[in-house]
Amino acid sequence: MKRVLSLCLVLCCLLCLSACSAASVMKDKIFETGQNSGKENPSSAELTNEQDTTGTEEKSHVIVHVDPVRYEAYDPNTAETLILTFAYDSARVLMEDKPASAARINEMLGKMDDDFYSGSADESSGTYGYQDMLSEAEDLYAIYHDSERDGSELVLASERTIRSIRATDSYLEIDWMYYDYLGGAHGGYAFRTTVFDTETGEELHLSDLFTEGYDYRSAILAEMIRLTQEDKDNYYSDHTEFVDPESREEVYAALLRDGSWCFTDSGLVFTSDLYELGSYAVGLCEFEITYETFGDSFLTKYLPKQLPSQPAVMGLVPAEDGRESGYEIIDRAVIHPDGEDLLLTVENCACDIRICSVSYLDSFYDQTLLWYADSVHNAAIQLKLRVPQGMPDTMISYSDSEGEHSLLVQYEKDNGFSLKNEEEIVAVG
Repeated sequence: MKRVLSLCLVLCCLLCLSACSAASVMKDKIFETGQNSGKENPSSAELTNEQDTTGTEEKSHVIVHVDPVRYEAYDPNTAETLILTFAYDSARVLMEDKPASAARINEMLGKMDDDFYSGSADESSGTYGYQDMLSEAEDLYAIYHDSERDGSELVLASERTIRSIRATDSYLEIDWMYYDYLGGAHGGYAFRTTVFDTETGEELHLSDLFTEGYDYRSAILAEMIRLTQEDKDNYYSDHTEFVDPESREEVYAALLRDGSWCFTDSGLVFTSDLYELGSYAVGLCEFEITYETFGDSFLTKYLPKQLPSQPAVMGLVPAEDGRESGYEIIDRAVIHPDGEDLLLTVENCACDIRICSVSYLDSFYDQTLLWYADSVHNAAIQLKLRVPQGMPDTMISYSDSEGEHSLLVQYEKDNGFSLKNEEEIVAVG
């Protein structure tokens, strides 16, 4: 990055930090955690993914392993002061019945990792790459030191995390959040979505979702304008304050780009960038366009999968105890290399299974998505999972005929390993 940018950023930062005693000169120290953390090469097998109420149709499935990669850089002299965090989630896709498609998807995901690290990623996401961020952090720290101001609280950051994963027989969607802090009052963030066709392994574009010749752009823009004029709960008055009413169609057309749309259960959601339609304070603006808007012109293979007709029953037992259960093990997920060998069993069918790390602050909230499967039917997943005594730090979520569920993994001395609802967990500490 150019020195001019460094000087501009530090002027902004100096206004935000109070003067203090001179900091010592420091030495660079870099740590890496999470990358190549000893995860086994998992295997998968065919399972039934109920798309209708009969549950008789054999379906392929999609499994995604997520490996959080984190770098930390310390000051270039004593290595005591953190000056940079740089992190990204690396995803790996398994589709046993579609190996060529999975290989193509993994090739593109690998390139995304390389581009994020090197700084070659899409500039609209606001990422600069590790070396550029490190140079910036060192330059800013040196300027603070030379000006005899304390820069110990100025930690630059660049992160790309997976917000959610969604998959059907026809597509795999990964939703990303990009965040960076370059100094000043606050950082910046952006949401991006990558959608893959599971049959070809190629990236799926908005135009691929509709019948040939259909004017989907006009249909989407007309609905965006209708939603804006309806202005339910003053949402669009607040979130589109920068948009001239006479220019709405032209401005909204920019949101029909790759990366700005995603699937939901009820339609397609289009998301703006910061400052694109409104101020930082109101945040990003979303438009949900229902599938019904497109009538028969929306390809049915991209509609949401139908939930199974029976509720799923989840179980968690030590792997040794579960070997005689008769469940086929469809995958091995090493969440923690030093964890317990456990077996997660699924009776009937569960969809969109997610294993996440969680933290507790008045309630449990997701921190990092670590493993995903689009469906599991009368089968099991072998887990390497660390389960602390006391407050849980891992959650298993899924959907079935009764809706969405979130279960926390807990170990109790008298009862062993168990899956519990949040209401059953007693907060301690």
